[in-house]
This record gives sequence, C-alpha cells and structure tokens, in this order.
Amino acid sequence: MQSTAIASMGAIRANSFIALAFTFGILFGSGAEALTPTPIDVSADLLPPLSDQETNVNPYRGNPDVLETGRLAYAQACAKCHGEDAIRPGPAADLKLVGRYCGRVEAPDLKARCIEDADYYYLKTLREGKVRLGVRHMPAWGDSMDKRLAWAIQAFIESARSAPRPIPQLSPR
Repeated sequence: MQSTAIASMGAIRANSFIALAFTFGILFGSGAEALTPTPIDVSADLLPPLSDQETNVNPYRGNPDVLETGRLAYAQACAKCHGEDAIRPGPAADLKLVGRYCGRVEAPDLKARCIEDADYYYLKTLREGKVRLGVRHMPAWGDSMDKRLAWAIQAFIESARSAPRPIPQLSPR
C-alpha cells in the first residue's frame, strides 16, 4: 500500500510539473517573438579575414587585436543577459564556462578536440539560440551576425576568464 502511495505522489509531481510548464508556456508564450536579435552597430571590417576553408575552431583565439571589437560586440549583443563585460554574471549562463575545462586536458590531441567541440557548441548556440521546454531563452542569431564578430566575441569572453572578478559591495546593516 505504501509503495502505491509513493508511486502516486511521483505521478502527481510529474503531472504538476507538466501542468506548470504548459501554463508557463500559455501565459508567457514561446518568447520567440520577444527574443529576436537586435542589430549591433559594430563593424567586422577591422577584423582579420577568415580563411576560405570553413572551420569550427576560433581563428582569433589569443589574438589581442580582436578583443576590443569583441568587447564592443559583446556589450551590444550579449551583456544584457550574460553580464557586463563577461565579468559580472547576468541572468543567463556564464559564457566563460564554455570550454573552460579544456585547459585541464593534458594530451594535445584530446585538448584540441575539446577546444573544437567547445567552439562548435558556442557557434551552434549563437546561430540557433536556446529553447527549453518550448520557451526561447536566447535568440537565434542565424546568419545575421558576421562570423568574424562571433569569433571576436568568443575571444573576448575567453580573455575575461583571467580578468579579476569585481568584489561585491556589501550594504551596511
């Protein structure tokens, strides 16, 4: 009898979760209309050209000449949700975590594969956006963002990993 009651409670929780997700979707819609990319006013013309051979590895990684362009593009396209200057966390995911653990991989071939996978994930997410439970949490930039700007943004984000974190200001009691 007790196991039946436990099974019933599990079903009730699952049904409650489904009802909540459904209600959330109805009340707030898919969010797709509200999360459309805003055009950014940053030119990719000063960035080095990409090679004709398409690659999923960021060619600007470690290039200090692209960081300012990446910072400006990040400020316009990403900071609202992902945090100011990629240092302070925002309401969305901390982008500094993408590929962070690749630095711990010692075998060169595995490290290169880890970086390639992280770069692919970053670019795919930027192009397709993020949808969870039918709710759009990140706009799909598609081809509306120049790939050079996308790579410059990622190079900027990676450079912010080593930036000193701001000390939170505590209010006096």
